[in-house]
Amino acid sequence: MTAEFHFLPSQEEIVLGILGKRRWHRRYWIAVATFLPGAAALGLLLRDLTGSHIIAALPALAWLLTIVYAQMRTNLLPCPRCGESFQTIGSFQRPWNPRCWSCDLSLELPPK
Repeated sequence: MTAEFHFLPSQEEIVLGILGKRRWHRRYWIAVATFLPGAAALGLLLRDLTGSHIIAALPALAWLLTIVYAQMRTNLLPCPRCGESFQTIGSFQRPWNPRCWSCDLSLELPPK
């Protein structure tokens, strides 16, 4: 007789997992939506203050790193229900669809 591990989270653990996924999903989309206006405004301001194009590129680089980090956190957090990868299969990602590939869990909170 072999003992196998079965991933069976409680309803509370699923809700807490959904809240964590939603937080990182929201951070990712905020960083994407504000990238062009934010990085451009900060870049122009820094270029005017310092006269350096290299210094002016730093906000864009920091913004891109923020987007990459938020996307990695979103993809690396497992599904709260089934424990599988939430928005990736191999290297294919779909950040625009907030549903689990495996069990179709949505990031919307379940009804109370």
